[in-house]
Amino acid sequence: MISKKDFDGLLDIELKIDVDINTIKLPIEKIMKFEKGTVIDFQIPAGSSAKVSVNETQIGEGEIMVYEKNLAVRINDILDSNKLLEVDFFN
Repeated sequence: MISKKDFDGLLDIELKIDVDINTIKLPIEKIMKFEKGTVIDFQIPAGSSAKVSVNETQIGEGEIMVYEKNLAVRINDILDSNKLLEVDFFN
């Protein structure tokens, strides 16, 4: 059985976490009008699902929520715990 001690040397490594909430398409004309302060509405309500990836490997899915006035993601599902072993720590 693998224990936490087996990973002691790795526990301080920082990994990149990406949350894919939505993709939208906009015409070039609209994009060319972007300026500082432009708000892009992704048209998703709190409670929508989002893909969660660690170092570009999807490991689960979560739920968009508001936590202490901030946008956050609650992990609802780990797709496959073996995916964690596939994460490229040095990406």
